[in-house]
Amino acid sequence: MSRVGVVACLLLVGGVSGCSAPESPIELPEQDVDRWVMPLDRFMDSNDIAANYAETLLMGPCMAAAGFAWDVPWRDTDAAYRETSSPVGIRIFNTRIAQEYGYRSSPVLDPGAAAWTAWAYREIGDDEVAAMSRCREEVRATELPDLPGEAQFANELAFQAYDAAEQDGGVQDAGRQWHDCMGDVGIPDLPATPRDMPSIWLIETLDLSDPNGIPSAEEIRYATADAECRDSSGYITTFYESLWDKEAELVRSNADALLRIEAVVTEHREKVAEIISTHAPPAPE
Repeated sequence: MSRVGVVACLLLVGGVSGCSAPESPIELPEQDVDRWVMPLDRFMDSNDIAANYAETLLMGPCMAAAGFAWDVPWRDTDAAYRETSSPVGIRIFNTRIAQEYGYRSSPVLDPGAAAWTAWAYREIGDDEVAAMSRCREEVRATELPDLPGEAQFANELAFQAYDAAEQDGGVQDAGRQWHDCMGDVGIPDLPATPRDMPSIWLIETLDLSDPNGIPSAEEIRYATADAECRDSSGYITTFYESLWDKEAELVRSNADALLRIEAVVTEHREKVAEIISTHAPPAPE
């Protein structure tokens, strides 16, 4: 199906009738609203952390030839994610998370994250910056090319599904119920829907500029009220079910293209894993 066809089908899916399509050879994952698992997840390359780390490791010989030490620290890229994010990096927000983290992100589980951050954000001179740029381009040209643009097709479909789900009548009704529920919480610029939370007033009042900061008791109170209203209004489950249905339809309508893309993404992911296994320093004792 062409992308014009996908959009046309999506518009029908957002209405009453839907869009007919042959049965998909793709088995959908089990639903999990707490982890925000979606049908398109498996076709999206979300492991940017691992790819960046592999690329950084491969830059070593080039940087050494340019006269710079390149002592890349060990890190566990399989653990370099947060419990406040879905498998593809979508922000998860529910009552449990709100009560523990407010509107902020949970810590990264990677035990090498601190050493990596200190090394990656160290002060360097202009000559080293220029060498890094040259070496990165050399690695991409010879050893680890970027994924082709077509690998982003699943991401494009996911954006289309998300926009369509927001227009779903049930989702909009739940959004209005969320807004009514939040009326007495005391947020002067309360948005019409949860999508725009936290509001600008909350961001400034709670100093949310640091997503890794420690939430205050006030932030926990606002975030918990927000999450509880999303739950009691049915917004979370209604939006999840609507989004799931729209992604599932797009998977069925684009199965052949998605399977081809999955093969490319999987090959790239396996190459990244092999590079890390071969070139990363040993884990600290």
